[in-house]
Amino acid sequence: MLIAATSRPEELAETGLRWWSDDRFTIGWKGHLFLPGERAGAASVARLAAGLAHRSLGELARELYGVFGLFVHDRVAGGWQLAVDNAGLYKIFYDDIGASTSFLELLADRGIGPDRVAPLAVVEFLAHGFVTAPETFVAGVRKLRDREILELAPGRPEPRIRVKDLSFPAADDRDAVLQYFADLATSLRDRRVSADLSGGFDSRLIVGMLVHHGIDFEYIGEVYNSR
Repeated sequence: MLIAATSRPEELAETGLRWWSDDRFTIGWKGHLFLPGERAGAASVARLAAGLAHRSLGELARELYGVFGLFVHDRVAGGWQLAVDNAGLYKIFYDDIGASTSFLELLADRGIGPDRVAPLAVVEFLAHGFVTAPETFVAGVRKLRDREILELAPGRPEPRIRVKDLSFPAADDRDAVLQYFADLATSLRDRRVSADLSGGFDSRLIVGMLVHHGIDFEYIGEVYNSR
C-alpha cells in the first residue's frame, strides 16, 4: 500500500486494513492494536482519536501496544502520521516521496533497480543475517523504526517528509510485564485465542499468563507428555 502526503483514506486499500473516523481524523490500522484497559481495535482507536484533541501522536504512541501499523490522516490540516508497534514487528518503508507497507512495491513504483543497492547493507546482511534499521538494501529507502513517527505533509513543490523520535522511557521491570499481560487480556475480551504450544518456556509462560486473566483458548492438536 503506497501512501503519499496527498493520499486520501478512500484511495488506500489493503487486506486487513480497517478504518475509524470522526470530524477531525480518519485513522487506519492493521494488526492487533490496543490501549491499556481497552478492547483492541475500534474501541482503542476511538480513545486514541479523543486523546489527539489535546495531545500529540508522539505522546500517545508510547501508550499503544500490540503488533500493528497505524495510519492517522488529519482531515483538517491534511497529511499523514504513520507509526508501528513498539517492537517494530510491523514494517513500513519510506523515501523522500512517501511511504509503503511493502518494500518491493515502493521499489517498483519508484523504478528503482540494482544500481541503487547499498553495498554496505549487503555486507552487513552476509556478516550478521540482518540489516540494521533504519537502513535497507537500497540507498534512500529506509525502514520506520519502532520509536519513530513518520510525518507526510503536503508541500510545494515537494511534500515534507519528517521523522520524529519518540524517546520511549525505559519500562523493563516486573510490574510493567505483569501489567502488560493484564492489559493484553483486556484487549482480547470476548475473543477466542489459538495458541501454538511449542513446549518451550516462552509459549507456556504466555499461555499461562493469559489463562490467569481468563482468556478462552482454542486448543488444536494433541498434547504430548514426556517422561
